[in-house]
Amino acid sequence: MQLRAQRDLWAADSETLGLPLHASGWQPPTLKAHLISRHAEQLNRGAVWRYEVFCAYWRDGAAIDDDDVLFELALNVGLVHTDVATLLADATQQRALTQQMTHNRRRGIGDVPILEVHGNFVSPHLSDNDLAALLMV
Repeated sequence: MQLRAQRDLWAADSETLGLPLHASGWQPPTLKAHLISRHAEQLNRGAVWRYEVFCAYWRDGAAIDDDDVLFELALNVGLVHTDVATLLADATQQRALTQQMTHNRRRGIGDVPILEVHGNFVSPHLSDNDLAALLMV
């Protein structure tokens, strides 16, 4: 229910960007996609990776917890298959990220998108003036 409400909230913004949000019947485990995201960030490919996964899930209804889907998305953004395969097979990395995500949930980050401004969590759906005021503090 929370996911559907958020999708409705973001619908206008996403339409403006040319990315309509379609209803998905499930919310996939995202640990693997987040692991790849960390790797992509190190290669300055983080933003394009997030966009690729976002489109795959919301626009195309792709199963973003499936390794084959993730490999295809990774290749689409210029990541190396063997690097991604090694990362996905690394149980230590998975445990570390699970711990980090659990820690973040305890801090109040349970969904995305969310912004952290001066140690406070805020919705990204603030007006430009409100966001600017927060940044000026």
